[in-house]
Amino acid sequence: MAATIADYKVGDVYGHWTIIGPAEKYRSGSKRVTCRCRCGKEKILMLTSIATGKSTQCTSCANQRTRASRVGMKFNGLEVIDTANN
Repeated sequence: MAATIADYKVGDVYGHWTIIGPAEKYRSGSKRVTCRCRCGKEKILMLTSIATGKSTQCTSCANQRTRASRVGMKFNGLEVIDTANN
């Protein structure tokens, strides 16, 4: 069943996203909301993306998680011991 705006309220949390308000409908008529990631980045997302878990965090948080998961791995004889903060 497709998600509807009635199923969601401002302040609801899905993964790292918190709904902060409605947004314009997508060209196809899909409903969208403005969300804020726990890192503070805001993005407009389709309701179906957050309802199904397809989008759980922003790309910055996803990339940071990927970098952190490489600690301890070896590449060409070099071991990752920590991540750099950009």
